[in-house]
Amino acid sequence: MIILGIDPGLVNTGFAVINCIERQRFCVLNHGIIKTKSGTDTSTRLSFIFDELCKKLDGYDFKVAALEKTLINKNAVSSMDLAMSRGVVLLYFGKRRIKYDEYLPTFVKKIITGNGSADKENIKSMIKYYIDFENSISLNLEKISHHEIDAIAIAISCGFHRRN
Repeated sequence: MIILGIDPGLVNTGFAVINCIERQRFCVLNHGIIKTKSGTDTSTRLSFIFDELCKKLDGYDFKVAALEKTLINKNAVSSMDLAMSRGVVLLYFGKRRIKYDEYLPTFVKKIITGNGSADKENIKSMIKYYIDFENSISLNLEKISHHEIDAIAIAISCGFHRRN
């Protein structure tokens, strides 16, 4: 089962494509980050995110996708930026007819580490146990962004959730 995980953001959108090969084993087929240029108007940034999603992901036959569910934070501008980038991701899913799930960050942390308040380092160290590095693309968890780590964790969480 091929799963797409997305960590949306207006500045940085992380993505990961994984294949569920066994009950708790996954291989990473693709991962990356879509960075937009600060100072560029919002519509151009959103268009860039959509175009990059199409360019980087259209070759896959996704069974399902997952993205991080938005929490409203104290900064209204940041919340709106996040909501708009999520809208672009949802547009991508809709145009490609990809079924999707949404997960709160605490749910993903709980699934991956057993602790709903785990930090980024805990998540990174735990996803190593679920990834089949031998059959994955070249993947160095120490050198990729936390947005990509989050996208991998979201995709793995979706894999566990869907299998159960």
